[in-house]
Amino acid sequence: MIPPSLHSLITKQRILVTEIKRMNYSSDLLSDSIEEVLGDLLGERAKQAVYACLERQGLPQHQIPEHLPRFDAFLEDKFGRGGRVIEAWIAERLYTQLGLELIAMPDYGLTDYVDMASRRHRESHHLICRNAP
Repeated sequence: MIPPSLHSLITKQRILVTEIKRMNYSSDLLSDSIEEVLGDLLGERAKQAVYACLERQGLPQHQIPEHLPRFDAFLEDKFGRGGRVIEAWIAERLYTQLGLELIAMPDYGLTDYVDMASRRHRESHHLICRNAP
C-alpha cells in the first residue's frame, strides 16, 4: 500500500508531466499555425524571407512561440495594419486546431489570442479532470 503523502506526490508529478506535454503540444500547434498561415497568405518564398529576417533580428523560427510579443511587433512593423490581419488568421487556425471558437476582439494581437486560448483550454481541462470518476 502506498502512503497517502507519496500517493499525493505521484499524482502531482503526473499532473505536472501532463501539463508540460500539453504546453509542448500547444507550442507545436502554434508553430504549425504560424507556418501554415504565413505560407498560405504570403507564399513559400516570402514566408522563408520572413523567417530569415526574424533570424537576423535574433528570433529563430523555433523560438517564436516563447517570444510571441516580439513576433507580434515584427508583423506589425513589417506589414502595418496587415500584421494584425496575419495575426488574426494565425489565431483562427490555432483555435480551430484546439477545437475552440475564436471570439474576435478589436484590439487583440496574436499574443492576446494565444493567452485567451491557453486559459480557455486550461479551464476546460480542469473541468474534465474535476468531473472524472
